[in-house]
Amino acid sequence: MNPELASKKNYQLLQQLNDASITGKLSKGLKEVYNAATHRRAALLLIEEDYATSLEVLDDVMEKVLKAGGDVEFVAGGMLAAYDHIILIEK
Repeated sequence: MNPELASKKNYQLLQQLNDASITGKLSKGLKEVYNAATHRRAALLLIEEDYATSLEVLDDVMEKVLKAGGDVEFVAGGMLAAYDHIILIEK
């Protein structure tokens, strides 16, 4: 991907993350994300590319998000370090 486009995309994702945090529609860390995804509140799941956890659990979370009509995006490693490397923006 073009670095300029990647930068714009990252900026837009960070804006969505910030907006969700302000409105209280942000789940962070695997436990919170899994709970929100299970309750079909998923709009956007963000996962760091190098996030180290069980692939089975990640597949399950991604499947729940997609079935609820949400989207899944992978972001650069370290971008979500303050949020335990995985977040879910809720509907």
